[in-house]
Amino acid sequence: MQLTNKIFPLVATVLTVSSVSQLQAQQRNVQGKVTDATTGKALAGVNVVFTGQTRGTTTNLNGEFTLPVQQVTDATIEFSYIGYESQRVKADGSNLTVALQVTSQNLDEVVVVAYGTSKRANITGSVSTINAKSN
Repeated sequence: MQLTNKIFPLVATVLTVSSVSQLQAQQRNVQGKVTDATTGKALAGVNVVFTGQTRGTTTNLNGEFTLPVQQVTDATIEFSYIGYESQRVKADGSNLTVALQVTSQNLDEVVVVAYGTSKRANITGSVSTINAKSN
């Protein structure tokens, strides 16, 4: 009986410590900043998504993002923004700094649709252009 009274607290302590360490390992964040490679200015609204998944976020007004991740070592993150080349970066647990390059593709040939972008030549329906100028 005395042996059981000594072993039970020891087993309970070991289980508690291992549970806490597993919870801490699951609650990691990948953080970073996205900038324009030419000007160095922060880019707001950049799509930040785990490659091959739908989980993601967008950058804030300062170009910063925070993305929760379970395993930092295996995560590859894709950054995409209209008018810029998409870029994939391997998350290594440190703060990421990503500089996106301006693409040479003409924006007149790109159509933004609800689920992504497409070339104007591939759209079979009508396309409208909206300008910021008011008449």
